[in-house]
Amino acid sequence: MILDQVKADVAVQLDDQANLGVDIRTLENVPKTGPANSGVWFRIRNVTAIFADLNRSTELSSAGDLKDAAYAYTYFIRSMTVILNHFSAKYIDIQGDGIFGLFSGENSQFLAAACAVTMRTQMEKEVAVRFRKDTPSNWKL
Repeated sequence: MILDQVKADVAVQLDDQANLGVDIRTLENVPKTGPANSGVWFRIRNVTAIFADLNRSTELSSAGDLKDAAYAYTYFIRSMTVILNHFSAKYIDIQGDGIFGLFSGENSQFLAAACAVTMRTQMEKEVAVRFRKDTPSNWKL
């Protein structure tokens, strides 16, 4: 039965973790390289994350024109990446139609909030306007 196998696999992972233990380190002691499954956790202060995704993108890709969907994803991700870079995001990750940014330092909350507001404003006033101009569809960002 699949539930028995899931239970057994979880038990193996828990046993392995119990053998590893946990090692908390400060940012100053973070190694440059190391095994992914070492059980090491890092405490980094003053980190703020933001996430944005393209509104109604599933609707566009499933019911709309695939070329329009590709344009929408590209316009959104490229524009948001530029904005995250301008606000000095330390880490940027893209997952499909979503983008994630990490800010660190004493001003991380301010930078993340200012970046998020700028992303929203640029999306409404520039990216969506340009998308409507460059694509023939009736779909709106």
